[in-house]
Amino acid sequence: MENLKIIVPEIIGKISEEIYGHFAEHIGGVFYGGLWVGKDSEIPNERGFRKDALDKLRAINAPVIRWPGGCFAETYNWRDGIGKNRPIRHNWWTPHDSRYENNEVGTHEFFDLCELVGAKAYLAINVTSITPLEAREWLDYCLSPKGSTTLAKLREENGHPEPFKIDFIGVGNENWGGGGNMTADYYALEYRKFATVIDNICKSVSASVKDGELTVTLTNLTSDTKKEISLDILGSDFSPELQDTEILYSDDIHKCNTFDYPDAVFVSKSKSDISKPICLKAASVMTLHIKLKQ
Repeated sequence: MENLKIIVPEIIGKISEEIYGHFAEHIGGVFYGGLWVGKDSEIPNERGFRKDALDKLRAINAPVIRWPGGCFAETYNWRDGIGKNRPIRHNWWTPHDSRYENNEVGTHEFFDLCELVGAKAYLAINVTSITPLEAREWLDYCLSPKGSTTLAKLREENGHPEPFKIDFIGVGNENWGGGGNMTADYYALEYRKFATVIDNICKSVSASVKDGELTVTLTNLTSDTKKEISLDILGSDFSPELQDTEILYSDDIHKCNTFDYPDAVFVSKSKSDISKPICLKAASVMTLHIKLKQ
């Protein structure tokens, strides 16, 4: 008689649902003609968004949506996307797709989308072409209590008296490339400046970086600005400078293989117990998210 072996997968923690989040950028037909058709369109829609697209996002329980970019974010002025008389401008992708930005989809519409599909909101803040004060004013507009500030009153005039709910804030996007061609040192210092001003008004921050060297630099230069960090790992080339480096912390222990690169492993361990080194194997670190708890 042959022996039957039953292998039970080891349960080592819970994978955060945000890993399966979504990214919506104003590029090509992603928004205009894709997600967004306008409230007066003959295409079935809810608040201007295609009903069929909303139904699909609901069906998969989209956990979080990041907006407005992507590279689009790095030339985006949030004031263009509020109120009735919105300007038409070049956007980041105009030289590539010949589309001009009419700003029909702005702050209010983005939060409508999140509300319609039950997703958390992730704002990507422009670091390349606006100041920290302008970023802070956007958050003032979004988060200040009804009637409390001039921008809160402006939000009410534009149809939303109560504050929006923001779950994540990205400080820049791919700043190693399209987001300003910044060096690791330069971006880390910009991040510190923006994060300090943003932290003054809210408590959720994330940062985007390119590779292992940049990640290590950011970790060293921003270590006193964070409470919790996590890494997105994309690619399959080995990042030796990250091996056995204690830079990755989370409330839970996670281990997951990516679909495209099954040998890429993401491991995180609680900051309360850093007695064991944290090892990243067979993967390039492409994005660093830093989330400060409310």
